[in-house]
Amino acid sequence: SLLEQGNGQKGLPERSVKTLTWDITLQGSLMINGKV
Repeated sequence: SLLEQGNGQKGLPERSVKTLTWDITLQGSLMINGKV
């Protein structure tokens, strides 16, 4: 995702984990809302 790419450039694993969690949460919310 775009967020993963942005945080990946920083090279901070902790940020990557948080970003991945956010991506999953956002994707889940979009699917629930039927926007995907």
